[in-house]
Amino acid sequence: MKGTIPPQKAGTVIFYKFVAEDEDGNKAESPTGMYFVVNDESSLKIVIVDPWVKLWLLKLNAEKYADTASKMISCSIEADWLSKAYEKAKKAKKFDLIKRHYWERLGKYNFIIVDPNEVEESLSFKPKVFILSNLLLSQWVVPHKLIEYARENNAGIVATHGTIFDEVVWTGDKRKDAKEVGARQHVGDKLEVYLPDKETIALLLGLKLSPLVEYARDQIAETLCKSNDPRVKAAGRALGSTPLHPAYVPFSGKMMVKEDHEIVKGLGKKFQVTIPSVYERKFKAYTTFGWQYVLPSEPVRVAKERAKVAKEKRRKSTVSYPNLRVLT
Repeated sequence: MKGTIPPQKAGTVIFYKFVAEDEDGNKAESPTGMYFVVNDESSLKIVIVDPWVKLWLLKLNAEKYADTASKMISCSIEADWLSKAYEKAKKAKKFDLIKRHYWERLGKYNFIIVDPNEVEESLSFKPKVFILSNLLLSQWVVPHKLIEYARENNAGIVATHGTIFDEVVWTGDKRKDAKEVGARQHVGDKLEVYLPDKETIALLLGLKLSPLVEYARDQIAETLCKSNDPRVKAAGRALGSTPLHPAYVPFSGKMMVKEDHEIVKGLGKKFQVTIPSVYERKFKAYTTFGWQYVLPSEPVRVAKERAKVAKEKRRKSTVSYPNLRVLT
């Protein structure tokens, strides 16, 4: 079966499927496919490492064919790929994790979307920018070749939240026995990562203290786990399992646009942003352990200087109005 999709302008996402009908009027549809239309003449080449695109499309098709899959399974008809996809979709739906990513809005650039295991092959594309899209699972760790390429070619790196998710679950008394959950390798927990040929994504992003904190936390946890006191041992495992960089931080607030820009043209000046908790939508935590203490030192220094300036301005304004008392 063949078909032709008319050319579309850059910035368009195409969804397609095949529909077959026999002489008796019986119809059957193929799974839905998709692709993005890009500007392949643009000099700005971008590699987007995003396994969520395929997952979202898999979920879309699994939900669409749920009834068909259940009927085929009840009739003992082999449909392994469909039934497995449906089961995965049901599990993911509980936490509402799989969302559509609108990469077509980058259509004016030249980009490709790859899975983590396709990164080395994608380097032949000669990208100027990498976007690491929420690579939060241990099986989504990108190869070190990406870091080497970025250093050698001065390529930009954009990493979204979960990419440095570092959780491991201590089921034993040593770090080596812990079960990998997050992409800990993107952060590093050994001192050797400070060597040039062992550099991690976190170090590339400027989080220079993160591997050191990971290493120290694991050492303390192992020491606690050597105790004969079950409570101390449990505390050690809990400490070892506590992520430094969580995958997701809920946030609610307003975004103000103070300058005109092409990206937000015609969209207004004020936006209400609400990001609920991903864990069953019931927790209300708005901060997390540790990450505040491993920020790059330069932004921290600038923040302190600006705080001093603000404090000084407030002091002067108080002096200027001696009859006005400010209570803090």
